[in-house]
Amino acid sequence: MNTNIFFKFLAGWVLLTLLLTGCSNGGGGSPTDDNAMQTFSSRTQLAEYLKKGMQQTSAKSIYSYAETADAASPAGASNDQTVSRTNLQEIGVDEADIIKSDGQYLYIIQGSNQEIRIMELNSNPAEAVQAGKITLDSNQNRVEGLYLLSQENLLVTIAGRADNIWGIWHQPWQWQNGTTEVGIYNVDNPANTTLNTFISIDGQLISSRRIQNTLYLVTRYTPSIEGYESYPAGNNDQTKNETLLAEANLEELLPDIEVNHQNLGDLIQPSSCYLPPYDPESDIEPTLITITAINLSPPFKQVSRSIAGPTQTIYMSSSSLYLATTRYNSASTDTELHKFILTESGPSYRGSGTVTGHLGWEEDKKPFRMGEYKGVLRIATSLGESWTQDATMRLSLFRENNDALVEISHLENIGKKGERLYAARFIQERAYLVTFRVTDPLYVFDLSDPENPRQAGELEIDGYSDYLHPINANLLLGIGKDAVADQSSSDFGGAWYQGVKLSLFDVSDPANPTELDAVVIGKRGTESDALYDHHALAYLPPTDTAPARLALPIHLHESIPDQDSYKDFDPNKPNAYYEWTHTGLYLFDITSDTVKSQGQMIVEESTTNQPYYYWNGNTDRAVLLRNSIHYIHGGQVWSAPWAQPDQMSNPQ
Repeated sequence: MNTNIFFKFLAGWVLLTLLLTGCSNGGGGSPTDDNAMQTFSSRTQLAEYLKKGMQQTSAKSIYSYAETADAASPAGASNDQTVSRTNLQEIGVDEADIIKSDGQYLYIIQGSNQEIRIMELNSNPAEAVQAGKITLDSNQNRVEGLYLLSQENLLVTIAGRADNIWGIWHQPWQWQNGTTEVGIYNVDNPANTTLNTFISIDGQLISSRRIQNTLYLVTRYTPSIEGYESYPAGNNDQTKNETLLAEANLEELLPDIEVNHQNLGDLIQPSSCYLPPYDPESDIEPTLITITAINLSPPFKQVSRSIAGPTQTIYMSSSSLYLATTRYNSASTDTELHKFILTESGPSYRGSGTVTGHLGWEEDKKPFRMGEYKGVLRIATSLGESWTQDATMRLSLFRENNDALVEISHLENIGKKGERLYAARFIQERAYLVTFRVTDPLYVFDLSDPENPRQAGELEIDGYSDYLHPINANLLLGIGKDAVADQSSSDFGGAWYQGVKLSLFDVSDPANPTELDAVVIGKRGTESDALYDHHALAYLPPTDTAPARLALPIHLHESIPDQDSYKDFDPNKPNAYYEWTHTGLYLFDITSDTVKSQGQMIVEESTTNQPYYYWNGNTDRAVLLRNSIHYIHGGQVWSAPWAQPDQMSNPQ
């Protein structure tokens, strides 16, 4: 099944399930007109809030053996133009990824045996040589992300991210007993690395960011009391729960923090935990979202701030951090926003607000729907449903005012009815939105006057862009899929998805955006990790002597399937699905008006013994180092001179 189709179908199914069951992604109760938050006034007030949330949530999940006897309990850019760094949403706001490199060394998470390979990189000749490894013995969770502080010779590991975030978001009990782990390693000598500090925080990881020497973690925590029945099976369990709650003290309900396996006690205090506006008559959720700022350079220092209730995603600029939570109900769909500014003494709460609509379903894309410029938050939300053909988009602008986030302007009914928002990018005073149903409209918005935003121009082309990458002030690169219109299509929107498409847009005149060049790679079925994780894209900006360079992992499908097995295959029809041909890294130079191929580094090919490619998640990466390229696939590294893939090394 086409991966893209699967994700679109799953997103719609999850939304429909939430609407039909009345599940709410909110947890602080119904919002009031006053969006300002206050901290809890005492330990007693915080304990009572969490106990009430536990009681109400479990009361809604009572099992009756008589009725349900067989029921089972639910279970960027870089200033260094000689080496590509992690592709970021915001310059200066680092994001965790499965590889990190400073141009001298490359650090790779080996997921299968939980270790980190340290490779020394060379540009001439192009090669990667193992210089050491880190065995992750201290971790209980799978390490999924790294940060690198080159000047301090520190490598940071991040573990504890929640799995299946779509399916469990509205189930607070699924967020119990999780931990987030941070390891800070000295990598001054790659052959003999040392673990300086190991931090364990109660709660599962939502996301993380790093600015200079400060790491920011956002975690979600639901209290757990031994013997408490989250899904009580009748009155006896309810009575036992009430007794356990009455006897519990606040220390049992709060998350703890450990440093080097020494318990330092409560992660937060009532004075650092905010209570969102809520209706006391409504149900609340026993969940805490905590923002923890950690100084990565010795000595260890940690500051935490919490909000009662859940959050779905975060967006972070160089000065602010925003939490966003969407609430679904039969009357409306709204997203709550909470703003914290980043200070030397830690995150500081500044205000909350609510925007109409939701942020979509693809986790990697939710933060890109938000952007901050000169203190103004811009956010793109979706309203209506694609399957009922009343979907539309809304662009809203917020400014902090009197302890609240206040909407100062908005544009609504963006796009044609039924179109879905596929990509968003906020770049200084502009917003770029890509919608899709049959064709790909690229919309350009002028946000130079926040009180009076306006749509400046639009462009319609075949296909769509899943990700937008700025080349310079005048050029924008779209990465997505080509598409062929057909109302009988079982793909989304009355069109059949085709190969991966690169579109180079000229946006120098916002009223008249144009497509300067386009490249389509492969046939129907072709995929790229970069369509689902922007970290998979490797990019070097142009220099005085070289154009911009782009490396993109591709799983190519253009082999005609076995006619005996697929008798209905017709290459003349747009729904013809091709077999996997090979997997590799595709190289491109990007000039002022062209996207020019510079070859491919092919590392896996279809053979009689291996006719199918089994996608192992978004794990392909690349590092561009001066005139060399280093491709990471399956934990191994292939190296080659730029534009000379025929000189590719053996895997290391």
